Amino acid sequence: QYNFVEYVNLVRVNKAKELLMDSKFSIKDVSDKVGFINYNTFSRVFKKYAGVSAKQYRYEQGIKAGDDIQE
Repeated sequence: QYNFVEYVNLVRVNKAKELLMDSKFSIKDVSDKVGFINYNTFSRVFKKYAGVSAKQYRYEQGIKAGDDIQE
């Protein structure tokens, strides 16, 4: 059972997972597109719900993107 904020974050992370599959978007771009103003907040929330960082998630999916910012 999720409260409202948790549900919204879960939806954002699921959308971020979709966007991370497209190598034309940097992780920062994905963070912005799913509604996070602060990249650090995105990183923390993504890891909480996905179990891995956005960079690691992308790596595990075999997606190569040269412009990903460091975490």
